[in-house]
Amino acid sequence: MSKKTASKKQSDDSFESYDDDEEEDEEVKTDHVGGDQEKRFILYDILGLPKTATAEEIKKAYRKLALIKHPDKNPGDSQAADNFQQLSKAYEILGDAKKRERYDKFGDGDDSDYDFTSSAWLTAYEYYRSLHPEISKDHVRSFADRYRNSPDEEQDLLEYYRDRDGDITHILEEIMCSSNDDVPRFLAFFEKSIVKGDIQATKKYLKSKDAVKMLPDERLEAKQEKNRIK
Repeated sequence: MSKKTASKKQSDDSFESYDDDEEEDEEVKTDHVGGDQEKRFILYDILGLPKTATAEEIKKAYRKLALIKHPDKNPGDSQAADNFQQLSKAYEILGDAKKRERYDKFGDGDDSDYDFTSSAWLTAYEYYRSLHPEISKDHVRSFADRYRNSPDEEQDLLEYYRDRDGDITHILEEIMCSSNDDVPRFLAFFEKSIVKGDIQATKKYLKSKDAVKMLPDERLEAKQEKNRIK
């Protein structure tokens, strides 16, 4: 065997050995965070959703987890604050069409803008994944009953108003536990707060208070989907 051939064979053997090591590492990472062998999508795992989830399903999943494990609602949970930051980042990415498109393309790979293999992301993954079977409708309903008309809700309403200079067009999409039936109650609260001097009646408020975007009727949507399948 020539020296050149021997060198090439040694190089090929080293390359194959490197590939084997990479495949083993890939399998370990895949098993740890879920997903397929080619790409991993830890953000969907954190929200407990498939990669095919709709924008509305992503929003609902985020809000459900935020309802149960928001740091302000869980002062005794030392992990709640750090993990909630990762949950918020996950929603920031998956809730934005362009950012989600990029994430869906690269997954948790090196071409993404975040290091999704860091301990912070993996800890958040384990933290929220363990909650998915436990978060029931009763949990959400119980929290919602306590939250509505509470000082916490009033503070959230005022912060929302001030941050957007009174534009309440999308308030139902942002305030926890909101429903279309809450619009008159929210408007009454804002009017009362204006009279008290807590907030100002801005032009954006006067323009948007009659143009609040309603949430979709889930029951109607389910009925329409059922009819479509038939």
